Amino acid sequence: MRYAASSQTHDSASARSRPDCDPELVARVRLAALSDELENSPPRRVVPVEFQGFAEDEARRASLGASIAKGVYSFSKAHLAGIGIVLLAGCLWATYSVTQVQSAEIEQSPPEIAISGGGSPQPASPSASTVVAPSVSPTPPAKILVHVIGEVAKPGVVSVPGDARVQDVIAAVGGFTDKADPAQLNLAAAISDGMQIVIGSKKKPQGEIRGGAATSAATGSGMTGAKISLNQASQSELEALPGVGPVMAGKIIAWREEHGQFTSVAQLQQISGIGAKIYAQIAPNVAI
Repeated sequence: MRYAASSQTHDSASARSRPDCDPELVARVRLAALSDELENSPPRRVVPVEFQGFAEDEARRASLGASIAKGVYSFSKAHLAGIGIVLLAGCLWATYSVTQVQSAEIEQSPPEIAISGGGSPQPASPSASTVVAPSVSPTPPAKILVHVIGEVAKPGVVSVPGDARVQDVIAAVGGFTDKADPAQLNLAAAISDGMQIVIGSKKKPQGEIRGGAATSAATGSGMTGAKISLNQASQSELEALPGVGPVMAGKIIAWREEHGQFTSVAQLQQISGIGAKIYAQIAPNVAI
C-alpha cells in the first residue's frame, strides 16, 4: 500500500511537472493521496466553532457551584443570630420613631373652642392661653361640742361635726346602755354648739335636748320672753305654745294632775298626740 501511495505520489508529482497531462488524471491522483492520508492518520475530533467555549463555561459553572455550596455550608447559627439582632433593632427603632411622631402631633394640635349659636368648633390659635378654673373642695363643717348625760356608754362632752344629728351624738358617746329609755327623743333633730342631751332610764324614761342654738331659734320663732312652767302654767298659757291648741293644753294639764307634776320636759313625749315634731316646738319654750 505504501508503495502504491508513493508511486501515486510520484505519479502526481510527475503529472504536475508535465503541463500537457490530463486534468482528470491529476484529480484522481490527488483524491487517492488524500484518501490514503485519512486512512493512515489517527482519528481527530472536530468541534464546531459555536461549541468551542461550551466546555470552558461548564468548568466555570462547576467551580461557581462548588463555591456557593461551600458558602452555604459555612452559614452557621451565629450568622442567623446576627441577622435576628439587626432585624429586632430595626423594629424597635421604627416603633420609637412612630411614637415620637404621634406625640409631636398631639402636642402641636391646637385645642378646639366651641362657638355658641350652632357654629362648628374652631381650633384655638397657638398664642391663646388656656385658663383652668381651680377646683373648689367642699369645706368640712366646723366642730361643735355637745354634753351628753344619762344612760349612755360614755357620758360627757363630745366633739361632733356641725351638721350632726342627735343620733350621731349618741353614737359618738358609745350608744345607749341596756338600762336606757330615751322615751320619744327625736334622734333626727339637728344640734348646735353647747347643747345638752339627757337620756333617761327604764325606771325614769326621759329624752331631752337642752340649751344651744336650737333652743334660741325655737324661742325666737314661737314665744318671746321667759319660758313657762309646765307645773304651773294655765290652760291659756299652754295654748300659747307653738303647736298646742285647746285640746292638747287640756291633755297636758290632765297628765300633770294624774302624775303629780312634771319632773322633766321630756315627759311631754308621754302624752298622746305629742310626737317628735310637736315636742321639738314645745320643748324650747317650757321649763319645769
